[in-house]
Amino acid sequence: MIVDIFSCSVCQGLVFFDNDLCLHCGTTLGYDPATHALVAVWSMANGMLTRADGTPGEFRYCRNQMLANCNWLVPAEDPSALCASCRLTSVRPDDDDGSALAAFADAEGAKRRLIVQLTELGLPIISRADDPEFGLTFEFLSSRNRRVTTGHEEGTITLDLSESDDAHRAFVAQQLGEPYRTVLGHLRHEIGHYYWPVLVVQNGRLDEFRELFGDERVSYEDSISGHYDDDGSIKPSDVDWSSTHVSKYATMHPWEDWAETF
Repeated sequence: MIVDIFSCSVCQGLVFFDNDLCLHCGTTLGYDPATHALVAVWSMANGMLTRADGTPGEFRYCRNQMLANCNWLVPAEDPSALCASCRLTSVRPDDDDGSALAAFADAEGAKRRLIVQLTELGLPIISRADDPEFGLTFEFLSSRNRRVTTGHEEGTITLDLSESDDAHRAFVAQQLGEPYRTVLGHLRHEIGHYYWPVLVVQNGRLDEFRELFGDERVSYEDSISGHYDDDGSIKPSDVDWSSTHVSKYATMHPWEDWAETF
């Protein structure tokens, strides 16, 4: 699990994963994904940053520092203006959509935590830019003027930014019987679908998967019809899933059981 608590290397004060400033001594902070550390940085005459602990190299903040509250550092020699997390996003709201941009910042914050967790698990993170066929990309879309479905398809993870709204998310969570419904939870679930062929199929573990989760070859469409009513609400059931699955949604289909468990 991601370590959220750090200490400022200048004053040893308590700082947290998303901080870009130490509230105790005022030192500028940045997250260095190469060393998985929240570090104190000094500004240099050339406008670059250097680590206060003497680690060699020059850095700059991610271009999304203001737009997405991103505190990640980018090495000076890196040709991308975006950090390793932000560059995975291929679609975001327009600059003139203020409310959607606020939700976008929340989504990017959750994604940064996800990327660190995946790194800690040793899972490959390959961007769509590096692998157009199997690479990973995120689309953060506002459903204000169009229909947006949160989901995963062939390496593209789509998130409806309305999930960043606490009231909306609480309403849907109650309607669908999903007590753990967060932006980070959505991203973890959808990327579980992305890693299914990597961890199961490519490793020759389908038999083990089917023994534990069930046969994924059953009709997904029929599973959806059996799980939801026509109005989109979950069909009532007397079956107690709590001793066999991590959520009610996990009972719908083996793929969803895998993603929920992931």
